[in-house]
Amino acid sequence: MQNLQVIISIAFIFILLIILIFEKYKRNKFKEIDIEQILKNNKNKIIIIIFLLVLIFISRIYKFGTLPYPIGVDEAGAAYDAYCLANFGVDRYLNSFPVYLVNFGGGQSALYAYLNALLIKILGSSTILIARLPELLMFLMAIFVSYKLVSKKQDKKTAMLLAFIITICPWHIIQSRCGLDCNLLGPMFILDLFLLENAKKNYQYILAGISVGITLYTYSLSYLIMPVFLLIWVIYHLYTKTVSVKQVIILASTIFIFALPLMYFILLNIGVVEKTNFGIFTIPKLIEFRSKEIALQNIINVGPDSLMKLFLGSNTLYLLEIPFFAIGIINGIIAVIKSIKTKEYSFLSFMTITFLAILLPNLLVHIVTTNKGNILYIPILYFVAVGIIELIKNRKILWQILITTYLILFIIFEVYYYTDYAVKIHTVYEDITITNIMEYIEDTDKDKEKIYLFPYLKSEPYIYIMLYNEISPYEFNETKEIETKEINGNQHRQMKKCSKYYFYNTEGLNEYHNNRTYIVNKEYYKVVNLLEKIGYKKEIFGEYYILT
Repeated sequence: MQNLQVIISIAFIFILLIILIFEKYKRNKFKEIDIEQILKNNKNKIIIIIFLLVLIFISRIYKFGTLPYPIGVDEAGAAYDAYCLANFGVDRYLNSFPVYLVNFGGGQSALYAYLNALLIKILGSSTILIARLPELLMFLMAIFVSYKLVSKKQDKKTAMLLAFIITICPWHIIQSRCGLDCNLLGPMFILDLFLLENAKKNYQYILAGISVGITLYTYSLSYLIMPVFLLIWVIYHLYTKTVSVKQVIILASTIFIFALPLMYFILLNIGVVEKTNFGIFTIPKLIEFRSKEIALQNIINVGPDSLMKLFLGSNTLYLLEIPFFAIGIINGIIAVIKSIKTKEYSFLSFMTITFLAILLPNLLVHIVTTNKGNILYIPILYFVAVGIIELIKNRKILWQILITTYLILFIIFEVYYYTDYAVKIHTVYEDITITNIMEYIEDTDKDKEKIYLFPYLKSEPYIYIMLYNEISPYEFNETKEIETKEINGNQHRQMKKCSKYYFYNTEGLNEYHNNRTYIVNKEYYKVVNLLEKIGYKKEIFGEYYILT
């Protein structure tokens, strides 16, 4: 499927070049189309909106909550903490309303869990659909806000094109269907830009400050990215006289109030301060503080690899968008130079400065997945839209070819997503078989005193058991047994027991007890044979045997 996308993208670029060369040398002007005029017609607007809603339904609503199925380990961690917060006011480790989650020891930003907890309180249950709903709602909000931002600050033609290419973007589609805390940074940043760029009165700068402050609770990388962006934002707007010193002070004061707990959180985890509780709020000390991931040399050592992942990574952008991005960013740099010379504000120059301001600090961390670079994608797609407008202008035939090609690429991606990707993702998402086994055991076994032993082949299997059974955080803390080992200089924690469930390394299993049900991967046939010899009966369940 991806090879087909590449072929179609290259074919489109080739055809586009031929048409442009033909027009230039034959001096034959193609028929033009007035898109701005089309967008002024309410009937046309309604048709376009319905068209986008159909695309959204196909790509995001259809099978939402079941694909990808089931949820990944970090999704499950946030979902279980959300369940605990909604029902008990504490996270799984009994931290009261934490400003940051401990998760599996390395931490997790808290905003997603709180949004999820709010939905659980409203809807009264915790399901995969509920666990992922905040992501979907925020990503849909990002499409709408991106359109409003660009239509207000630039023009409706670029805004509508941007809304279209975000809607069919593989990165946006995939991320909107998951439930990862870090992915909220992208949508929240676009909301920040909208509120900042449209603020005029003092209360509007307070609202913008609140939004930026909340953004800091989406992803720890925001601690690095947002200060750099805000510094550039202040310098540019003071230089172009589009903001006053008083308004900057109002904005900064509001952000500072929201940032204070996180500043204390950092000081706590580098050993400067000790206290962790402030009233009902907890500032947790993590087992592993991942500050070492940020390094200046990453720009040189892994920067090129990060850029390759960002632009050419699997299921991120369509290949045909790369040349348009290049055209868009070149136009943006020209606009910046002009803006600096004239001291006049332009939205294109502002977006260019913004993109560079968030790109450079992002490269201090190795972008190994699209999650780490999620803040960059909507600005990238903005420059794609700018490049398309600049190159295609109002040529009707080129617009027809472009939209048709985009839709073909979208259809190819959707077919891949609902078929090959759906199968492939089972090897990535850790809980597929364990969750199914849990469902089977709970439905068929009447002996509630029986102890179950799960293999430790996959990442943190206990979290799925806690989530599926909705075990209270108090029971979890009373019964949990954790083993800590040092591996390559890092502390590695492994859950050995929680509630009536034990976790073990299959290869090292050497003690067998009655009244226990063993879940053993098929590849450990020696263990299976031994259990059968001492009277256990086996039942095949996917890649596992259930032995009782």
